[in-house]
Amino acid sequence: LNVKAPYSKKITLKKKEGTATYNKGLLLVGPFSKGEALVQFLKKSNLKPKKIIFIDNKLYHVERVEKALAGSSIPYFGRRHG
Repeated sequence: LNVKAPYSKKITLKKKEGTATYNKGLLLVGPFSKGEALVQFLKKSNLKPKKIIFIDNKLYHVERVEKALAGSSIPYFGRRHG
Protein backbone atom coordinates (compact mmCIF):
# COMPACT_ATOMS: atom_id res chain seq x y z
CA LEU A 1 0.00 0.00 0.00
CA ASN A 2 1.54 3.27 -1.12
CA VAL A 3 -0.17 6.19 0.63
CA LYS A 4 0.93 9.78 0.21
CA ALA A 5 0.35 12.43 2.90
CA PRO A 6 -2.16 15.09 1.78
CA TYR A 7 0.31 17.87 2.57
CA SER A 8 4.10 17.68 2.35
CA LYS A 9 5.28 20.52 4.62
CA LYS A 10 5.49 20.54 8.40
CA ILE A 11 3.00 22.89 10.11
CA THR A 12 3.04 24.05 13.71
CA LEU A 13 -0.12 25.49 15.27
CA LYS A 14 0.38 27.53 18.43
CA LYS A 15 -1.69 28.33 21.49
CA LYS A 16 -0.45 29.77 24.73
CA GLU A 17 -1.04 26.31 26.30
CA GLY A 18 1.22 24.60 23.74
CA THR A 19 1.47 23.51 20.12
CA ALA A 20 -0.05 21.09 17.64
CA THR A 21 2.09 19.75 14.83
CA TYR A 22 1.37 18.30 11.40
CA ASN A 23 4.23 16.27 9.95
CA LYS A 24 4.33 13.45 7.39
CA GLY A 25 0.57 12.92 7.36
CA LEU A 26 -0.02 13.04 11.12
CA LEU A 27 -1.69 15.87 13.02
CA LEU A 28 -0.68 15.68 16.68
CA VAL A 29 -3.03 18.05 18.47
CA GLY A 30 -1.63 18.55 21.99
CA PRO A 31 -3.66 21.24 23.80
CA PHE A 32 -6.08 21.83 20.91
CA SER A 33 -9.45 20.18 20.50
CA LYS A 34 -9.29 17.88 17.49
CA GLY A 35 -11.88 20.02 15.69
CA GLU A 36 -10.01 23.26 16.32
CA ALA A 37 -6.70 21.69 15.22
CA LEU A 38 -8.23 20.27 12.04
CA VAL A 39 -9.81 23.59 11.02
CA GLN A 40 -6.58 25.51 11.68
CA PHE A 41 -4.57 22.91 9.76
CA LEU A 42 -6.92 23.14 6.77
CA LYS A 43 -6.60 26.96 6.77
CA LYS A 44 -2.79 26.94 7.02
CA SER A 45 -2.34 24.19 4.42
CA ASN A 46 -4.99 25.67 2.09
CA LEU A 47 -6.38 22.15 1.61
CA LYS A 48 -10.00 21.87 0.52
CA PRO A 49 -11.10 18.26 1.01
CA LYS A 50 -14.19 16.96 -0.78
CA LYS A 51 -15.34 15.35 2.48
CA ILE A 52 -14.01 14.48 5.93
CA ILE A 53 -14.46 11.08 7.54
CA PHE A 54 -13.45 11.10 11.21
CA ILE A 55 -13.40 8.07 13.49
CA ASP A 56 -12.44 8.21 17.17
CA ASN A 57 -13.04 6.20 20.32
CA LYS A 58 -14.30 9.26 22.21
CA LEU A 59 -17.71 10.68 21.30
CA TYR A 60 -16.76 14.19 22.41
CA HIS A 61 -13.92 14.26 19.83
CA VAL A 62 -16.36 13.25 17.09
CA GLU A 63 -18.79 15.97 18.23
CA ARG A 64 -16.08 18.65 18.48
CA VAL A 65 -14.89 17.97 14.94
CA GLU A 66 -18.50 18.11 13.72
CA LYS A 67 -19.05 21.42 15.53
CA ALA A 68 -15.79 22.89 14.20
CA LEU A 69 -16.75 22.00 10.62
CA ALA A 70 -20.40 23.10 10.94
CA GLY A 71 -19.78 26.47 9.29
CA SER A 72 -17.83 25.01 6.38
CA SER A 73 -19.08 23.57 3.12
CA ILE A 74 -17.16 20.32 3.68
CA PRO A 75 -19.40 17.25 4.09
CA TYR A 76 -18.58 15.48 7.37
CA PHE A 77 -19.12 11.93 8.55
CA GLY A 78 -18.13 11.20 12.14
CA ARG A 79 -18.32 7.91 13.96
CA ARG A 80 -17.41 6.78 17.44
CA HIS A 81 -15.97 3.30 17.67
CA GLY A 82 -15.18 1.16 20.67
